[in-house]
Amino acid sequence: MRKEEGSAIEVRGATVELEGCRILSDINWRVHKGENWFMLGANGAGKTTLMKMIMGFVWPVYGAEIRVLGMKYGECDLCELRRKIAWM
Repeated sequence: MRKEEGSAIEVRGATVELEGCRILSDINWRVHKGENWFMLGANGAGKTTLMKMIMGFVWPVYGAEIRVLGMKYGECDLCELRRKIAWM
């Protein structure tokens, strides 16, 4: 099994800028299949931006790599992937 196949979410080197403002900087995060996580932080800390990036609604800059359920962003059909995931 490849390392990525054991992960539900894999984010490597993700930086997000919106309207010229850096929101997230060099994020590396892995959620293994079967794990449960929640996000906690102050308003404006980047929680929603991180979730939007994982859902493919916001794109990172500087060549980040994002995989969800083994599917690499930029090489998969995001509409198909979004049918398999949800956020609340």
